[in-house]
Amino acid sequence: MGTGSYSIVGTLNYMSPEQLRGEALDSRSDLFSFGAVLYEMCTGTLAFTGIGGAVYESILSRAPITPTRLNPLLHLTLAHIISKALEKDRTVRY
Repeated sequence: MGTGSYSIVGTLNYMSPEQLRGEALDSRSDLFSFGAVLYEMCTGTLAFTGIGGAVYESILSRAPITPTRLNPLLHLTLAHIISKALEKDRTVRY
């Protein structure tokens, strides 16, 4: 890589918005990724889907389907935890 080059390292569907924007990362970025994994575990589907740039756009600006819509048996407290972990604004996350 040349000087000033930028590349994203990681699995796209689990990346935080700030990671996609190339901003500084902290533990809240990990919480977003954990929220994406937890969402998938509880619903059986990825929180953010699409092909190529559609995944980027989804992570940056779209809320995933509410976990309880996909899994009505999911406890509301756990659904709230997942949603809070997947907040686009890291200052709102845990």
